[in-house]
Amino acid sequence: MPSPLDPPVTRRAQELWELQDFRGDSLIAQLSYELLDGREDWTKNLPEGDNTRLPSDRSTLNKMAARLGWKTSEELADETDDGPISGITDPIWHLSNVTGRKKAHEYTHYSGVNGIPNELRRADVDQIVFAICMDVAEAYSPHQKMFKEFRPLVRKWVTEEKKAYQEMVAESDKPGRGSEEILAEFLAQGYEIDDGHAGLDIVYTNPEEPEANEESE
Repeated sequence: MPSPLDPPVTRRAQELWELQDFRGDSLIAQLSYELLDGREDWTKNLPEGDNTRLPSDRSTLNKMAARLGWKTSEELADETDDGPISGITDPIWHLSNVTGRKKAHEYTHYSGVNGIPNELRRADVDQIVFAICMDVAEAYSPHQKMFKEFRPLVRKWVTEEKKAYQEMVAESDKPGRGSEEILAEFLAQGYEIDDGHAGLDIVYTNPEEPEANEESE
């Protein structure tokens, strides 16, 4: 039975296995190169010097790894992961995305946002994207370089939401069914809604005609 490897050799082999993902012949070649080069700390003061025994083959390394419990770099990362409990590594980016999605829906669907009339519902995509980016900048003050990645996402969300709203309006524009869009238009034109039918979305579409001027006698 061959004598065990010198401890410095074993430690270095483990480092290459766990931290740099060396395996098999690649690991053995790296050990050989470092031993001959002689500049790595582990190569100093070895009992046999350049004749120090190294692992001889892949099978030997695999058996060492199994016996000594060597891990992969991914396993080590999982063990030492002390990241946030939410799993969010960039909270400003996360909050910006949440706000951007929410605003894309609000600005394309609602007649009012937080009690303020929404003048962006019929705006074009670029105007809405600009407004959302301004909202995010004011709320979180992110680094400007973030917007290089953020703007294309906002454009995508706004485009999708505008399409969804248009489809909703088209679906609601059927006999017997009203919608916020249709209702707002009727009210703007002076039509009135009977209180008893408002909950049914039935709109009276007969505004009073102006009285004809009486002919002068």
